[in-house]
Amino acid sequence: MNRSTVIALIAIFGSLYGIHRIQTKRAQRDMDALLETPDSGVEAAAAAPEADPSAPRPGVAYSKELPEPPEADRGNEAIEIAALDEYDGKKKSEILAIRTNAVEKDRSRIPALAGWNYKPNEPLFRAIDDGAPWWGLVGVGWFGPGPKSTDGLSKESRFIPNPYLWIGLEEKGAHVPPSAPADPEPYFPRPSALLISRENAFGRVRYEVTSYFATLGQNGYTGDELTDLALSTYNAQDFGFEALTLVADRSRNVRFATPVDGAVALRQFIHKGNGCGIKDGCNNKSQSGPELLVHIDQLPARATFALYDKMPASAEAPPNGWFVIDLE
Repeated sequence: MNRSTVIALIAIFGSLYGIHRIQTKRAQRDMDALLETPDSGVEAAAAAPEADPSAPRPGVAYSKELPEPPEADRGNEAIEIAALDEYDGKKKSEILAIRTNAVEKDRSRIPALAGWNYKPNEPLFRAIDDGAPWWGLVGVGWFGPGPKSTDGLSKESRFIPNPYLWIGLEEKGAHVPPSAPADPEPYFPRPSALLISRENAFGRVRYEVTSYFATLGQNGYTGDELTDLALSTYNAQDFGFEALTLVADRSRNVRFATPVDGAVALRQFIHKGNGCGIKDGCNNKSQSGPELLVHIDQLPARATFALYDKMPASAEAPPNGWFVIDLE
């Protein structure tokens, strides 16, 4: 190879490296802008450090030769579903300790995650506000925004201490029935059993939703309030997944409430917002748009999600993970 050829190659590699650096900075700038959007109620946050490319995350660490169900659904470990908790007044460090302990408690039983040095995903959790109140399950089910929005145990305690619940189900929004009992009990879609494969990026959960929809009906709700649920995806994001599709031929009686073209990007995060109607705001999940609503045609039902560690070129691309939700 002559000297002029070597110089030309160096110039090309330098140009490609420069483009990569620009794209990386633009992606980080976009995430920072999202976290600082005025109407989201998120306070300005420092830029997250660039990810260490040598640190494996499960979406990458899991086998690239991922089999399809039912072959992927083998060697499962039963994961205990954590009890609900009260987060009002807790520091961010306490919340992250709850999260980390929950991951580590079961990770040793999952050989596929043996090489994963878990650290909470910074963009997901960095906007948690120390000592702030959190939306409560009684508040979201009975009172809506206002002084009682934080009543009951914290609604994100369904997901933060249950990290292996990669895709969860929740109410599509706050409910304010015409009247509430003197001592209201929380009602919400409840997970009853969770399994994670020891060998593959595969999980399965069973949800009991009949009583939830029945309570909504008793409280006077009709129409899509009795058929639609929202997806909670930040657990999947924390495990390295960035997109999902609902696989129609592996699901039954479930579809997206709004037609979706291709894969859905996962962008949820926890922050202090103003939606609770309390002065100075409350910690809560954000970026739960209409693309993350599912419609239940009838029960029993099953939703099978293909998970991707980066946005796929098409919904038919081989996934990096599977997660199945059975509803009854």
